[in-house]
Amino acid sequence: MAAESVIPGGFGLIYPVLKGLEETGRIRRGYFVAGLGATQFALPGALDLLRSLRDAADEPEVAVLAATDPANPRGATLKWSPHSKPSDSSRGPTRSVSATVIW
Repeated sequence: MAAESVIPGGFGLIYPVLKGLEETGRIRRGYFVAGLGATQFALPGALDLLRSLRDAADEPEVAVLAATDPANPRGATLKWSPHSKPSDSSRGPTRSVSATVIW
């Protein structure tokens, strides 16, 4: 994943720590967010919250977050749709101060 390149040593360096936390029951490992890779970790409370949101809401929900917000689950993995590409096709989405993510 592109976001891993900013971590010296990559995901492999912190994986043993995360695995140890899972083995002691402090976090859970699984496939929680579709499209973000198979090895994901979450706190038990976060996992319960994700499970409570499985069923579709009666009304569509729209979320607006700053691209730099740590709560943004898409972050660096967000891709431009074919209809919203900027005119300069070499530039992709950026995590900058004025950028927002709407989904």
